[in-house]
Amino acid sequence: MKVLKFGGTSMGTVDSLYQIQSILISDKTQKFVVCSAMSGITDQLINLAKAVKQKNKKNALKYIDLIASRHFNVIDALIESLNFRILLKNEVLRTLDGVLDLFMQDYSKAIEYQVITSGEILITRIFSSYLNLTGIPNIHLDAKDFMRVDSLENPDINEVYRRLNNILTSQNNTDIFITQGFICKNHKNEISHLKRGGSDYTASIIGAAVDAEEIQIWTDIDGLHNNDPRFVNSTYPIPEISFEEASELAFFGAKILHPETVLPAIQKNIPILIKNTFKPYSKGTVISEKVNITGLKAIAAEDNTMMLKIKSERILTNHQYIKAVFDIFDEYSIAPKLVNISNTMISVIINKLEHLKKITVALNKFSVVTVHKDCTIITVVGKSITNDKNFCKIFESKSLCPLKMINYEGNSKVSLVVDSRQKVTVLRSLNERLFQEYYEAIAFS
Repeated sequence: MKVLKFGGTSMGTVDSLYQIQSILISDKTQKFVVCSAMSGITDQLINLAKAVKQKNKKNALKYIDLIASRHFNVIDALIESLNFRILLKNEVLRTLDGVLDLFMQDYSKAIEYQVITSGEILITRIFSSYLNLTGIPNIHLDAKDFMRVDSLENPDINEVYRRLNNILTSQNNTDIFITQGFICKNHKNEISHLKRGGSDYTASIIGAAVDAEEIQIWTDIDGLHNNDPRFVNSTYPIPEISFEEASELAFFGAKILHPETVLPAIQKNIPILIKNTFKPYSKGTVISEKVNITGLKAIAAEDNTMMLKIKSERILTNHQYIKAVFDIFDEYSIAPKLVNISNTMISVIINKLEHLKKITVALNKFSVVTVHKDCTIITVVGKSITNDKNFCKIFESKSLCPLKMINYEGNSKVSLVVDSRQKVTVLRSLNERLFQEYYEAIAFS
């Protein structure tokens, strides 16, 4: 079995749904298909949830109308049968009208999650019906029946397997299963989710649970690029990359993967293939354990971070002082992204900003804290990067702007912390210095 995940842009238009249909019938392999909501729908559902929280029925009706109209347009274009069109539209209305019932309840996270996960439910029901009506038999599954995830960091793969296996064994003559990404249930049996972009994670968890031969992530780009193509022109897809390298890139801001996606695949050694829905003939990127190419691979950037410079009046030889600093971060469940320690200074990069005031008050009781907001972490990743002839050129970019921090880890990663206003300049400079030769070789081959 293969697990195929299709993101919001892949699910976003009628033409793209036709494209997915052709991908699903391109081979006879049994497939488990994980779908995101249509592009833009989750944002509208978040606004709808806010309207529910504020008891603003007028705004709620506005967003319900927008979301319903978008799905109605897809139904009208895909479904020939008038009766089925009416049936599916009524299902859409029942799902969205159910939101109005929530106005009678006290607002909670469970209610919020119930609203914002509706997009995946709507589009999978429509797409599954369309495939069945066009002679492509499939089973539509509700992710809430098997996606039990109590901890995002440590999903219980065995529990997902147990619940899912009971469903799959009763449908062993089916070649295509369709379900929702993003949605799960927690230990309280309440609807929850795997954070934005979590459909990748859903696919990886399911892949590990069913021992899939491959996990495919279908998106709108030709694989994992060596740099962010939104800001840098001369980027290219990387043919292959290791689990470790991909995990580092995702952790430090690469948008192509949910940060947790690689972990279940690593546990079961299942390769991940990143492909372009709109160019299925392109090779894409293979993420696996076996990678032959070493050296500099790619650059990732993470915005919305800040640096806390924690200065001690004494030299930091006292382990109790260091423990006291990090106990404060632990108290607010904040795991620093980067840490540098010198003789009198601890520099910490974090990306959770909601408890900043409480943290600084606590630290100022025994330290002097300086906060630098609007930072970006730019990370260069690759196996054995110090052996790459261009490795030293990473640090030539420091002349372009002052660096707030340099963090070097093993022989696989270098992170530069810069002012966010300098991000694009540094990304482009690094790309030119590190990868231009390779890009030109590909372009003119």
